Amino acid sequence: MHFTAMLGVGIAGAPIRYDVPMTLLSAVIAIGVVLIGLTIVTRGRRQSVSLPLGGAITGLGVAAMHYLGMRAMRTGAEIAYRPELVMLSIVIAVVAATAALWFLLHVRGLIKTAGAALVMSVAVCGMHYTAMAAMRARHSAGVHAVDGVAPVQLVLPLIATVSLVVTGLVIVVGLAELDVDAENRAGRAPLGRASGGDWRSTDPANRSDGGGQWPRRN
Repeated sequence: MHFTAMLGVGIAGAPIRYDVPMTLLSAVIAIGVVLIGLTIVTRGRRQSVSLPLGGAITGLGVAAMHYLGMRAMRTGAEIAYRPELVMLSIVIAVVAATAALWFLLHVRGLIKTAGAALVMSVAVCGMHYTAMAAMRARHSAGVHAVDGVAPVQLVLPLIATVSLVVTGLVIVVGLAELDVDAENRAGRAPLGRASGGDWRSTDPANRSDGGGQWPRRN
């Protein structure tokens, strides 16, 4: 979303180019922090700790991706930022990332997932455009040469990056689902064959209160 939106950025009377290595670095940061956040949340045993930690790391990483991507923008204008809107964009990024990870853990079903995706898309766009509202561009004196590539030349790397991110997310979420299924199977009470040919639960929690008898399995 960030890189597509940046293709629409324009400054009147000033050319815009992008530093390719720095732009790619911002994409790598985004992929890395999302992977770290997902790993913390899906592998963590205490959600009260892993969810806020994973959300904070992911949100700060997304904000870092945005502002590093903005730093990669080359233009003849002087760029400045309003600190209060920068801080607000970071808060939105952290809250949105935490909400996304919560949805990952708790939301099931097509309709609920579609609703969660809609909420997250609004949150991510809100973070981006709040950060863009913080930017102020002012024409500097004199003529400055601008190095870098034109925005349209970022389309192919954009498609490749999005494909990698989506593939990685699918793999991580799939592994998380397998882990949850394995834990659910491990948590079920094992069944053993008692004397006399009756199947009885070997879980002491299922024993009846009277006479130490085990309930018969139907």
